[in-house]
Amino acid sequence: MENWHEWRKAGLGASDAPVVMNVSPYKTRFQLWEEKLGLSEHKMNEYMANKGHEMEIVARQKYESLYKKEMPVFFCEHPDFPFVRASLDGYDGETILEIKYVGKDDYGKIPDRYYPQLQHQLLASGSDVVHYCGFNGTDIHVIEIRRDEEYIRKLLEELKKFWDLVQKQTPPELTDRDFKKVKDPELGELVEKYRSMNAILKQTESTLEFLKKQIIEKLPKENIICNGMKISKTFRQGTIDYKAVPNIDWENYRKKGSFYYVFREIK
Repeated sequence: MENWHEWRKAGLGASDAPVVMNVSPYKTRFQLWEEKLGLSEHKMNEYMANKGHEMEIVARQKYESLYKKEMPVFFCEHPDFPFVRASLDGYDGETILEIKYVGKDDYGKIPDRYYPQLQHQLLASGSDVVHYCGFNGTDIHVIEIRRDEEYIRKLLEELKKFWDLVQKQTPPELTDRDFKKVKDPELGELVEKYRSMNAILKQTESTLEFLKKQIIEKLPKENIICNGMKISKTFRQGTIDYKAVPNIDWENYRKKGSFYYVFREIK
């Protein structure tokens, strides 16, 4: 397929499913969200990518020889939710072939992290069965997986929720894995100064709010001048309840989003 990367970026592929379902050890939902919006780029090791492609060709040939049928690469999209898509290592119109180049620890079994990917392929293609083909560089081990309708329903709901976040440019909730521990003496000193000043600021704001309430309790009805300060009572309009306005999609009027930094102390 031409422009495969653009096609993959414009939807959620099977390899995205473990991330969306929070079982991927390699990527977080926030990192995937950034990739889909073009805010970051997933860079694959070129050697590993070429090695994986070579192993896939060999494994497919072994599978085709064993099962006496051809399994060409196939691309598909869900008929009702086209953002749910999959590029299949092989497909004969009934059975999906998923090839993984695995080490000795994963040979002969399906690691939990791959289960969402397999069910995603069944969801996108409408097929009922996928053959998971583990290849150790010499031999293949094939395990048959069938549709899990209950899991597929949960998966589809999570995919829809995540894609909605992408469309609305709303980041998913961050997890501890989205934070990198940094040991930088200069940065650490600046952060410590910020924390100290922030604590002083919060205490000052609390004191100011307390004094303000005390002053308001003693104010007369008139505006006053006292000890070099003008104190007046004013009026402001209420906010607009946008949800109460019918037939207007406010998302059409939203400006382009931007990143900003949030400082939050660890409790």
